[in-house]
Amino acid sequence: MKVSIITPMYNSGLYIEETIQSVLSQTLPEWEMIIVDNYSSDESCSIVESYVQNDPRIKLIRNHRNGGAAEARNKGMDIAQGAYIAFLDSDDFWYPTFLEDMYSFSSKNNYSFCYASYEIAINTLSNIQKEFTVPVVATYESMLKVCVISCLTAFIRRELVGDSRMEGKINEDYFFWLALLKKTPQAHGYQSALAIYRLRPNSASRNKLEVAYQKWVGFRTREQIPFWKSVYYFSYYFWHGLKKYAFSFKKH
Repeated sequence: MKVSIITPMYNSGLYIEETIQSVLSQTLPEWEMIIVDNYSSDESCSIVESYVQNDPRIKLIRNHRNGGAAEARNKGMDIAQGAYIAFLDSDDFWYPTFLEDMYSFSSKNNYSFCYASYEIAINTLSNIQKEFTVPVVATYESMLKVCVISCLTAFIRRELVGDSRMEGKINEDYFFWLALLKKTPQAHGYQSALAIYRLRPNSASRNKLEVAYQKWVGFRTREQIPFWKSVYYFSYYFWHGLKKYAFSFKKH
């Protein structure tokens, strides 16, 4: 099997069908989709079950509590069988060539860690507002300044992931990327947009100060970065956050 797709899900009944359909439409068919439900109280699981019955590549795992997206992704990584791991949240969307393009990009160039550009839509997939074009290379150092890798388009050799897992409930994917970039010198960006990231009003949102605080704590404790270097890297995060806020403000 070429790719294991890991999808955390919680009360995504309005969106999960579009997400699954985007996977079923992939031009590369050798995949498994592991959907890990975080104790949803809506129709999410019944929708997924209807797909599970018709396609053995789709698997549903039910948690008996909501442990958050990181815990769900970790559970998916624990049982993944593919040569590569990809992540797709339960309200996002891949264009049909995502897996084929990323598999070819990685295997032909012998890249172990890749990511791609994507579009940003508000509420509906047709309401595309912006394209985020990724840089051609991301390193540990550059990622300390600005995170350019999204779960939506990350494409990673399972052997690189190894026993690395996401920790916590805030910035968990970011520090996971940093951990991987300690194992490999670079991640490589695919320039064409291959996915749609959906912004919606009722998405899980966190207190921005808490997110910033946890990033600072992560710099100082997880990454063991000295104080003044942490200030230096955090200033990039702060400036990038202001630009993202300005974009969000304009759209609302």
